[in-house]
Amino acid sequence: MTLDSTDDMIVKPHGGFAFKHGLILGAVGIVMSLIIFFTGNITSNWAQWVSMPVTIILLVMFMKKFREQEQGGYMSFGKAFGLCFLMNVVSGIMGLILFFLYFQIDDTLEDQFLEKTYEGYIDSGMSAAQADQTIEMAAPFMTPGMMMVWGAVGMLIGTVIISLILAAIMKRKHPLA
Repeated sequence: MTLDSTDDMIVKPHGGFAFKHGLILGAVGIVMSLIIFFTGNITSNWAQWVSMPVTIILLVMFMKKFREQEQGGYMSFGKAFGLCFLMNVVSGIMGLILFFLYFQIDDTLEDQFLEKTYEGYIDSGMSAAQADQTIEMAAPFMTPGMMMVWGAVGMLIGTVIISLILAAIMKRKHPLA
């Protein structure tokens, strides 16, 4: 078998695989988020990081499965990046929808996030007056709609970074390429 270009190494498109496994990733994230939400820890710092190792482990497992079962053991950096990015976007959209629903279920969430932010300012050494003034300026950006926008931006930035790192790790060049 001779390969004239890297396109010849593509066995199957990754869109369906990415969507299916992105849904699985999102479902796992939703279960973890629901546990965090119903235990009252949605604004806890540790809760924000609890899902990261699980997400990375699942992404690596899914990418390895795709590489081995769908690509004959090889995967270009671009293919790995695209696969990881799409899985993360599907999962991230599910997470943003859930976050929006949280605000519909619990109308005190906005106040909880403002209080958590205020406490963070005080803990960092701001005076109460400075923290109040900063919160007053930040409050318009901490509405459910704005938090969704900032969440989407953060999700996309995080998705690109994670996808770049995992693609670099999971790629495996075909020996004939």
